[in-house]
Amino acid sequence: MSSAAMDKGHHDSGGGGGSSRPPAMSTTLTASSSSNYSSSVSGDSQHQSGAASGGIPGTPSSRRSGGWDRQTLSPAAAARARAEDPTEEQVVFQPISVLDESSDSSDEYVSSYRPLERSSTRVTASRSKRFFQNLVKKFNKPSVRYGLVPNSQQETDRNTIQHTIMIDIFRGQLHLSPITSKPKRVLDVGTGPGTWALEFAQKHPSCSVLGVDIEPVHPLYTRSNCTFLTKDVTHEWDFTDGGNFDFIHVRQLGDIQEKRNLIQRCFDNLKPGGWVEFTEWIAILQSPNHSLRGTAFRKWNDLLEQGMRQCGTTLYYPDKLKPLLQETGFEHIIETRNGATTNACYPGKKLQRIGHLMTQNWLLILEPLSMPVFTQALGWTPEEVKTFLVDVRKEIGNTQYHSFMTL
Repeated sequence: MSSAAMDKGHHDSGGGGGSSRPPAMSTTLTASSSSNYSSSVSGDSQHQSGAASGGIPGTPSSRRSGGWDRQTLSPAAAARARAEDPTEEQVVFQPISVLDESSDSSDEYVSSYRPLERSSTRVTASRSKRFFQNLVKKFNKPSVRYGLVPNSQQETDRNTIQHTIMIDIFRGQLHLSPITSKPKRVLDVGTGPGTWALEFAQKHPSCSVLGVDIEPVHPLYTRSNCTFLTKDVTHEWDFTDGGNFDFIHVRQLGDIQEKRNLIQRCFDNLKPGGWVEFTEWIAILQSPNHSLRGTAFRKWNDLLEQGMRQCGTTLYYPDKLKPLLQETGFEHIIETRNGATTNACYPGKKLQRIGHLMTQNWLLILEPLSMPVFTQALGWTPEEVKTFLVDVRKEIGNTQYHSFMTL
């Protein structure tokens, strides 16, 4: 998962080996709308560097870049400074096709299955958009949020589980952005069941919280300072007192086609010095001890990425966010990455809890995510997909397989 928080700006600004424990990685992007943002922060973000490393212990601390004095340098000078600074680690994600033999990625599995015949290896933006629209019509009736997964009670339950996982990884914090201690107005984009918005409203009773989603929100309880609105955020925003939000929280929208427009609307609707935070999964399995090599789970992940590329997208889509934030004018961009173990293979109460929750998360999303991609992009039949997923499900919760994905 990738998450980002950024400050809104009004002027130009520069720029595991064989261990059985995966490195702690979580991607959170935060950004500010002004270089003169307030230095006072809320309780949720006072220890954001610690929260960001709230993943798997005994590993390197979470990796962060941006949001400090290098922001004042030119892009070239900032690049030189990063290269010369041995304390700053660079997070590099390699596409499956270029991983070496030491990786547990298995290209032979990918090549053994048939993709749909295509007249060109290049997928245009319009073709990609039409492809996703067709998937939505075919698989996501009667409603869909912003990705391939249908909006159902099962998906609502899964979003609640994911919320709990994130709170655990972020050490009880609802966000990593250093927002002011007393925000007045906060927007939660893609609020889903409304859990985050309600918990933020409870922590900040003097703050007005608005949660928006493309589908009607049916929260389990209500709070007087929290309201919900049914709205497609990829269309024009017409909120009352627009441009007045102190903080905009965006989580798990998927690889929507209108990312640039969404980010611009976030910028336009933030107060000077306000913050936006994006949080997304990078659903690429990583196994430091290579125990996934040759498994159905690894095969499934490789095929899913191949199918996504056939659709004109990728599981690495969160990496597209940071450049768009920079182009829009956000400043003080901070990126953090944490690892989320895929099952309860690591010791410790916290990691065991996260692992059990992640297993449930995987089991709930496995078929809804796989079916449209495997059948429409890779040419499988629904029966072939279901048969294949039987072995995948068996391996997801098997603690002899050590793996994690990025949040």
